Amino acid sequence: MLRFPTIFFYLILIGASILLIYFSNISFNYSIFSPWDSPANFDTRRFLMSPQPLVQFWNKNNSPDKFCVWFNFTKAIKISNNLSISLCTHGSIGYSKFIFDHAKHWSDLISVSFLLDEKGFYALRAFQKLHRCIPEAAEKVSGHLVWRAKDETDCTASFIVKGLSDLVADSEPESCNLDEHIEDGIFEHSLSTPYPPNSLRNIARKGAATNLHLIADIENHFSLNSSEILSISASKSVNSNDKVANLMI
Repeated sequence: MLRFPTIFFYLILIGASILLIYFSNISFNYSIFSPWDSPANFDTRRFLMSPQPLVQFWNKNNSPDKFCVWFNFTKAIKISNNLSISLCTHGSIGYSKFIFDHAKHWSDLISVSFLLDEKGFYALRAFQKLHRCIPEAAEKVSGHLVWRAKDETDCTASFIVKGLSDLVADSEPESCNLDEHIEDGIFEHSLSTPYPPNSLRNIARKGAATNLHLIADIENHFSLNSSEILSISASKSVNSNDKVANLMI
């Protein structure tokens, strides 16, 4: 009877251990929570193992305004179709409280850009948490973060990751009550620099997942069937060769 050499036994054992570590890391990497979902308990190892976010430098038409943009900081799970129309809107991060009303009344996708500075991270954390736990928001809202930059080298995720990591731990991490967050003043935020509406509007359009866009102010309120009516109306009036149709309210 042949004896199995001891060296092969050890090689198999080492190989199995390596595979176990590798697949453990993969399941960790593809956890339902990305590292920026729990900023108060930020884990550097998880961040390094996760797919890198799409942060871009934004400076159009030789404008003096230079920005970093984290596209799809929050990403809608709803799938678009050829009649889908995205509500494209924008605001400072304190105005993110209005997007949850849109998520309840607008039945299609929403693309929103938020301008952020060093004082806006508590509002950002609240938006992020509510987006995750309010079903309509998780389904429809893709949020894009915008902050001012000196040049292209400033545009990494570290500004956002560090800002969230430095916050005092959330005393109610499971709370999904929007009204309580508003009453607690978490969304009270004032920018220290001028607000650039055109740039933010274009960033929201850039981040939209559909060819049809409704451009509106974030404070607007829509009836429950408005997206269906506008989608049907736009599909009849837009040439099939047009890439994007813009409706402004």
